[in-house]
Order: sequence, then structure tokens, then C-alpha cells
Amino acid sequence: MQTLNPVTRQQSTKNLGESPWLRLIEVENSLRQASDEAAFSLTLVNGSGKLISSDRAVLFTLSGAHSLSVTAVSGVSDIERNAPYIQNLQRLASRVQKENSPQTPEILTGHSFFDSFEKGSGTAQADYLLWIPLIHPNGQQAGVLLLEKTVRFSNHEVVLAKQLAGTAAHCWQACNRNRSGFREKLFQRPVLWSVGLLLFAVLWLPVRLTVLAPAEVVAAQPRVYTAPLSGVIQEILVEPNAQVEEGQPLIRFEDTELRNRVNLAGEELAVATAELRKSQQGAFLDNRSAAQLAELKARVDLKSAEYRYSKELLARTLLVAKAPGIAVFRDKDDWSGKPVKTGEHILYLASPERVKLTIELPVRDAISLDQGTEISFFLDSQPLSPVQAVLSQSSYEADVTPDGILAYTLKAKLDSGQSIPRIGMRGVAKLYGDETSLFMYLFRRPLTFARQWLGV
Repeated sequence: MQTLNPVTRQQSTKNLGESPWLRLIEVENSLRQASDEAAFSLTLVNGSGKLISSDRAVLFTLSGAHSLSVTAVSGVSDIERNAPYIQNLQRLASRVQKENSPQTPEILTGHSFFDSFEKGSGTAQADYLLWIPLIHPNGQQAGVLLLEKTVRFSNHEVVLAKQLAGTAAHCWQACNRNRSGFREKLFQRPVLWSVGLLLFAVLWLPVRLTVLAPAEVVAAQPRVYTAPLSGVIQEILVEPNAQVEEGQPLIRFEDTELRNRVNLAGEELAVATAELRKSQQGAFLDNRSAAQLAELKARVDLKSAEYRYSKELLARTLLVAKAPGIAVFRDKDDWSGKPVKTGEHILYLASPERVKLTIELPVRDAISLDQGTEISFFLDSQPLSPVQAVLSQSSYEADVTPDGILAYTLKAKLDSGQSIPRIGMRGVAKLYGDETSLFMYLFRRPLTFARQWLGV
């Protein structure tokens, strides 16, 4: 048996490394191992240089009938698509694809390829180019591999390019199949029918109809304090949101005029009483004095009533708390020196433990709600911890809110056994109505708008 000496074995190994067909096998194996389309593109443009000597390799993707876009460039990891070189290459390649559309590797001269573009356009003009179309086994073209070189490509390089094109097109198709396999399965007719029937069935699942509306925490059964007389408020004697005890002074009115009226009424009563007493003493001797007794007595009664009324008005100038609670009003300065009329609201005392919800439900969102309907109140300060309540009252007529929205006013009672929110806190109330289908839940408002727009 003949054996090779070390020198012969080393020379044989060197010849194997220089064989173009072995290099072709190496490049094909690298293409088959590409995990995705991006890896395949970089492997192809950079690996083609090992097989076919070239200055630059550019891979184009075919989009549409004749439009080619640059996918990868040898020696470049990230393509700047707005660069003049890339833009011009795409236009030139698309022109060749439209006019010639070669189906096999073809050698192009730089003059014929770049002749339609003036010099200085930003595109380096190579002397020779090898146009390698990448066509799938089913005959559909995926793209083009373009090699640039300063010397003419040899015939055996064209043969190698043809073999490389077949393998590259097959590997490219495999990468696209892996990427779109699920999408292709999804859009198969049986799958589409199954998904459509499932969606149709889901649309008729029963769900509870719900609406959202702004809400505010207000006092339940507050003790309201209004102006007991027409006058000017001198001072508010408590701070906003302060705890007030029973009998504590709340509001003081200007009382200068009323004090003068009490003094004047008292003096007039004293004069009328003196005249009555004088007439009573002279009635025994003078019949005329006896005749004036009834008139003077009525005058004393009148002055006495005026005096008592003046004292009652003077007592009203100081309002005191009739029960303990929290004084709810905006600012003391808003009321100091302000003239008010009898019955005008000033403030109210509320118990922190007795609160309710006031909900403004817009007319466009109104649904059928019964007393006792469940309500979840989401505070703006605690949106993840809803407060549960039940509907206790609803208005039959809609009113315009301060925001200019026509809405129904609803009242709700908070459930016991949960933390009570502070009076004045705002949030969103979710009201639960009757059961309906998921279709009506999703398309109730669009259907209402369509009906109003169509007038049916």
C-alpha cells in the first residue's frame, strides 16, 4: 500500500483548500446555517467573495414586478438607505430588471450600466458587473446578487455564480418560509373559517352592560347653614374643613344697624309705656284720657313687638352650630364683607362617617338602571382600589352640569365595612346594568350614532 510522505500530504491539503468547488461547498453550508433572513443576506454578500473574486457584492430584494431595493452590502453591517450610492444603485438595478430581466448570470459592462447617470452622482462606476438573479425552484424571482469588479469575470466564475444562485435562492426561500410559516397556516381557509366562527360565537357571549360617569363624594344629610337675614357677613369664625363642636359660633353678621334699631325700639317702647301710665292715672279725673287708654295700650303692644323683633334679628347675626361636624366651604375671604340675602347658602356641617356619591351620568351614555344597582367607584387618588356602592336615587329629568353636559344626577350609598373616602374627593363611577351580548356591549354607541346619522 502506497503512503504519502509529509511533503506530499501538505501539498495535497493546500490544493484542496484552493479548489473553487470546495469553497462553493463551504459557502453553501454557511448559507444553510443562516438562522434568519438578515444572517442569510450578510453571509451571501460576504461569502461570495471567497468564491468569486469581486470588489463589492450587493444583494437586492425584488418588490413588485421590477423594483429592486438594497438588502445587504459586503463589508457593511448597517445600510444607510438615504445615501446617494444606495439610491443610485437601486434605480440602476431596477432599470436593468425592467428592461432586460436576465434569468441567468450575465456579465454587464460598467459603461452600459451607469451611462444614464452623470458623473459625480455618488455612485462608484465599476468596469464590470456580474448580474446573478436568485430564482426559486418554483420560478419566482426573490432578488439579485450584483458583483462589481475592475477586470472581466471569467467563464468558470460565471459557472460558479450559477451554482451559487440556485443554492442561495433555495436557502432564501427556506428563511422566508420559517418566518411566514405561521402566517401561511393562519390564512389557510379552514383556519380562517374556524377563527371566524369562534369570533362570531364570542360576540354573543352574555356580559353585563356598564357605563362610566364622573362622581364625587358628598356629605349624606348635611346640616346646611343659610343667611337668616339680609345683610353683610362680617366674619366666618371657623376654618374650612375644621371640626366644629355643638354651640360653637360659625358666622357673624354686621350688627351695627340692628343694635341701633333695638335701642331705638326700646326707647319708643319706654315712651309709649310712660304715656299709657300717665293716661291711666288721669282717667279718674279726665274722661278724655280714659278714651285714649285703648289707643295707647295698642301702641305699647306695637312698640313691644317691634322691640322683640329687633332683638330677634340681632340674635340672628351670630350663627352657632346646632350639632358637631366638619365645616365645609371654600374660603373665609370669599365671604368676609359680602352682602347676602335671606336663605342664601353659606356653608354646611357634615359628618365624615356619613357620605354618599353624586354621579353625573351623561344622557348619551344613559342605560336602564334600577335602585340597588351595583356601582364601583374608582378614586382619582386610588385608581386600583375601587369603593363599592349601590344606587339609591336617580333623577327623571336631565340637567345641564357646570361643564355644560346634559346629564342625569344619581345618588349612591356606600357599602359598609370599607374605608370611607373623604368628602370632596372625585373619581369615576362604573355602573352595572342588565346583561347583554358582547356585540351590543362593543357596538352599542356606534349603532346609536349610525341610527341617528341615518335617521332610522
